[in-house]
Amino acid sequence: MSLCYLYSEPSIYPYRQVLLDAFEKKISLEIDSVQTLDEFGIYIIELHQADKDISQKLVNLFKKRKHSLIYFIIPKSHTLLLFQLIFLLESKSIITHNQNVEKIITKIKTDHETFLQNNLERWLGDIKIKTQDFFIYKNTDLIFVSNSLLDSFSSHDKSHFQTEILSQVNIDKLLKDNLSITLDIQNEATTQKKYTFTSVSASEGETVIYLKKAATQVLKHNLLSSRVDFIELLKDNLLQRNVDYKEIGLLTINIQNIKSLLTQYKVVEFEEILLEILMFMDSIIDNKLIFSQFKNHFYVVCFENISFEQLNIFTEHFHTKIQNHINTSNSKFSLDLFTFSLKNHELATILTTLNKIEDEDFQKNSTNDTYINHYSNLDREVNAKNLLDTAFEEKLTFKLLNIYHGLVVSTSSKVLKVTDENIYISFEPLQGVVLNLEKDTVIQSDSFSQDIYAKVKQISLSKKIAILENFKFLKTNANSRAYARVTTPIKIPVAINTPNNTVNGVMLDISIKSIAVQIKYAPKIALLEKTRASLIFNIQDKTAEDGYIQLNLPAEIIVVTNIDESGYYKVVCDLDQGSHDLDVVLKYIYDRQKELIIELKKMAKLN
Repeated sequence: MSLCYLYSEPSIYPYRQVLLDAFEKKISLEIDSVQTLDEFGIYIIELHQADKDISQKLVNLFKKRKHSLIYFIIPKSHTLLLFQLIFLLESKSIITHNQNVEKIITKIKTDHETFLQNNLERWLGDIKIKTQDFFIYKNTDLIFVSNSLLDSFSSHDKSHFQTEILSQVNIDKLLKDNLSITLDIQNEATTQKKYTFTSVSASEGETVIYLKKAATQVLKHNLLSSRVDFIELLKDNLLQRNVDYKEIGLLTINIQNIKSLLTQYKVVEFEEILLEILMFMDSIIDNKLIFSQFKNHFYVVCFENISFEQLNIFTEHFHTKIQNHINTSNSKFSLDLFTFSLKNHELATILTTLNKIEDEDFQKNSTNDTYINHYSNLDREVNAKNLLDTAFEEKLTFKLLNIYHGLVVSTSSKVLKVTDENIYISFEPLQGVVLNLEKDTVIQSDSFSQDIYAKVKQISLSKKIAILENFKFLKTNANSRAYARVTTPIKIPVAINTPNNTVNGVMLDISIKSIAVQIKYAPKIALLEKTRASLIFNIQDKTAEDGYIQLNLPAEIIVVTNIDESGYYKVVCDLDQGSHDLDVVLKYIYDRQKELIIELKKMAKLN
């Protein structure tokens, strides 16, 4: 379960860190810095006071996050406006400063399980209404037509559907008996004319009538076999292999972007698209022993009497044909392929390897590269036109991500124009400032199986248009940080004291969890890793008499890496979370984030 902690001012809740640490995936966001709110399992909002501006901001943020699990941390002194906001956002509960935090955590986790169950039931109901074609009669009156059915026939409303479509159907017969009839329906909105109507009597005089396109395409015999059939056949052939030395090879096909495809298409539409590409695959695979759906959307093709070299030559051609087919199709499948020689491998090892490949947990190395090869869309240089055609044609929005001195800047964007090598995108003013400074960005979208890095070729801050080029997939999430970290505006010297050594460096960045320090080469620096240390440094604090305060933070040195040819090392230290001075660090990070936001806003106005 994931948690989003929203705040407007530095936290005064005494158990904030205990609450956050109880959840593996969490993020803290200042409300003023958030433009759009991503989806999280739980939202906790801490407000010292509520005013009209912040109330309106929260209402706007949660407009697209209805049915969310929301909690409010309220101060000892609170106003009626705060409770009105809590009621307006349909908050699950409030959290006071004197409540037992362990009981609160237990309650939130219990609430979340119930919330998921209720949401699932609601979601299934919504999906049924949105994706299934049906209408309902109560006695002899039409009382409901599903959205999907209205869309299918381009009907404006229930009355239009009844007049244009149901006038061609013997409704009385369907209402009288539970039966199925197939009819030719004349309708300009669709080229499909033959439909099957199936009526099912419900309670209180209601009859549900389902509508389905009559089958027009006969599936090829045994297009796909099951996992069980695949394993049974494999067992037999492995036994036979030991007798007549037949060579057996596998081709695995993993459709990686299933989740994003399911957000673009209705379930029925997606099944038709999937069938089309599976049939195309089947048509270009010669002499297969079996074509099987091994797990979810992971497919395995088994060949016999084929050497590993011949299998790889075939897969090269197969991958090219599939890629060409995808490029000319409206549905952009992202496929990951492996070839696997079964020579000298037993069934248990084969099945374990297949499961790892399906879970994308398989590591290719020198010990297995003689019997396994990998072919992927993502291993090849990405062409801007092929990659972003769908986003342009379907007017999809995505996010641009940049990190400015540790501050995450992520706003919505869309493709305005596509050429052979470049794309033209829109951007928000703050994002434009960072794009102009850094000359690169990361594109994030559910439509892409991985984040995409791009260089900024040209940018117009006045027109809010940038031209991007040199696209490539990133192997990891571009912003996988669990804690907000910031760089410092001036060089802050840091002394790292260990039981046997002291080294001095300069702070690179700081978060509530860790501090990174740049250190010039020292003979004993490699011995620092995995040792306990104290970090001593001065940090800005406007409330202190001298404008700064000296901290002595207990920590563990977890990483020591060489970072450049000049001999500088980066030392990453994990801070002890029990330290009382972490409140000072948190306040510094919060103030520094505000400075960076103000800095960007000023630059945006100047441009």
